[in-house]
Amino acid sequence: MFAHWMSITARRDAESGNEAGPFEKSITVPDPPNYTVCVDSLASEAGATPNRSNLKQQCEQRYTALKEQVLESLITAEWFFAEGEVRGLRVSTGEEAQRVKQVRQNGFRTEAEYEAYLHRGGETQADQLFRSRIKLFSAKLQQQIEGSGSAEERRRTLYGYMAHFGGRWSTKTDCRRGFVVPGCSQYKGPIRAEPHLL
Repeated sequence: MFAHWMSITARRDAESGNEAGPFEKSITVPDPPNYTVCVDSLASEAGATPNRSNLKQQCEQRYTALKEQVLESLITAEWFFAEGEVRGLRVSTGEEAQRVKQVRQNGFRTEAEYEAYLHRGGETQADQLFRSRIKLFSAKLQQQIEGSGSAEERRRTLYGYMAHFGGRWSTKTDCRRGFVVPGCSQYKGPIRAEPHLL
């Protein structure tokens, strides 16, 4: 699952122009520990004789950024699912399918356009259903947490809850060595205010 979403995230970043430097043209997922494929890809784009040590460093940095983004997204999704279960919330396969259908109808003129979008990103219909599951659980949690009241009261309630949400679930989240990112109980670095979501 991790490798699959690494590939999707690298492709989507390249497509949206979020990557800097040589990665704008490349959708190669950095390949640790030697980064041979990544370095070769960057070297072929560089034209002149590049410094392979510098290219390897770029590949390492890109891998670290992608890894953190993907793992944080997957971990946060699992937190939403677990929190929803604790609160008795459910998302049916029918709801997931309906949301995918709405996204497709609202964002694409034809089925072929939608399929081309999935193909460019290396995604499947199952990936779209997974994304829908995350969004639906997130929306149901937000609605339940906010409750009723004025817009300001709902906002305060939600922010107060979310301030402790990550800390509560991170203590229950164990990660293997080499895959420790914000959200893992073993992580000792700074916590981002907003977690990544797929």
